[in-house]
Amino acid sequence: MVLAQRKEAVFTIKVTAATHKLDAYNKYYLAAGDQKVPLILEETGGMNKWKEFEAGPITLPAGNIELVLGCRAQLHVSDIAISTITLKPE
Repeated sequence: MVLAQRKEAVFTIKVTAATHKLDAYNKYYLAAGDQKVPLILEETGGMNKWKEFEAGPITLPAGNIELVLGCRAQLHVSDIAISTITLKPE
């Protein structure tokens, strides 16, 4: 996802996700530029059961920013569906 940021600002990130067979050893993160913040996901009880998870804070500089959701250490396959990613200014 690419964002157009007018000026540098600090945000909390909220991710709405559904998970199934989530492996507790998988480590997820959200990244923008050289910043990475951990995203701790939990089992939601199925792919049709949504829950909001919070990450951050993260400082986004001015300009076009690419926000990336990644997995740092994937030991087993997990089913994850992302509905929304919301940036809330602090």
